[in-house]
Amino acid sequence: MKKEKRRREEAAEERRREELEAAEEEAKRRSEEEQRRREEEKHRLEEEKRRREEEKCRREELEAAAEERRREELEAAEKSKTST
Repeated sequence: MKKEKRRREEAAEERRREELEAAEEEAKRRSEEEQRRREEEKHRLEEEKRRREEEKCRREELEAAAEERRREELEAAEKSKTST
């Protein structure tokens, strides 16, 4: 009788230990998954920022080239006016 009761108590304790261990593993897995998601989001935002910066630089380069062409065209037009 006492042995049976002790065996049941030990089995119940073992189940509680296993449940606690499983809960800890699940919490660890969720934490790691959340950390991975945060890292992925961080990288995505960094990549988006880099692309925006590249686009801004390209736009500025195109605008500078267009301004240079306009300046050259104005100079050519001025030279044309003064030579005639």
